[in-house]
Amino acid sequence: MGISGFQYIFDYFEGVGYEHLGDASNYPDTRVNGSEIDHVLVSKKLKADVISGSFKVHTVPNGDRANYRKTFSDHFPV
Repeated sequence: MGISGFQYIFDYFEGVGYEHLGDASNYPDTRVNGSEIDHVLVSKKLKADVISGSFKVHTVPNGDRANYRKTFSDHFPV
């Protein structure tokens, strides 16, 4: 079995000097179905300039997710 697409992308970016922002064990879901598809990566050279906590995933209450998806998108804005 091959490597997943997401793992390939993370391995590639880490290999060329990027880091994933946020604690992977506490990274919020970014799609209305609960998956974590949108991620913020930054080059190690710029990481010192990033303000901790300045990136946020905007979510909607669980009861409103279906309406949000129907009206707007299956991704929450980051």
